[in-house]
Amino acid sequence: MNKLQQNQDMGTTDNVSNYFIDFIPKQGNERNYDVVKNYITSHYLEVYEDKMIRILLKLMIYFNLKMYLTDFPIELKSALSKEYSRLVGTDLMSLPIEKWTKVIKYILKEHVSSIQILSIQPRFLISIESEFANELRRIPNSCVNLLRSIVESEGLFLIKMERQDETINRFTCHE
Repeated sequence: MNKLQQNQDMGTTDNVSNYFIDFIPKQGNERNYDVVKNYITSHYLEVYEDKMIRILLKLMIYFNLKMYLTDFPIELKSALSKEYSRLVGTDLMSLPIEKWTKVIKYILKEHVSSIQILSIQPRFLISIESEFANELRRIPNSCVNLLRSIVESEGLFLIKMERQDETINRFTCHE
């Protein structure tokens, strides 16, 4: 095991950064951002869902990924909610691609849970919660160019968070 792998296994933050995926490359006017985001959400959410799924499919080629659905609200009554709630704790990557892509689309559309995607080696986390809420945590610097290329191939942008402990705030990020 090399020094970078040891550092990642020990939980250090050397040579790693946090990112998120967005539809614009850098900060701008917050009010206008919200207006555009709302428009895109109401008119192009399915396009965004497809882009996120294609990003994950491409990442599968380069990284050993495990994907988990987090807790699911019990009170949901739809048949899909009941079906998908049974998948909590299951590695969705063990399912056919057609199945887990439907789960992701449902999560993005319905805001009912989140998907946690773990890269085994190198170790990092991708969290997808709903619509544009996503985080890429502890991304090794050695992987950033590849991730950026994959994200940008879908017309989206990989944005670096300024602080390691930061959560997504579109207007405190740079790059």
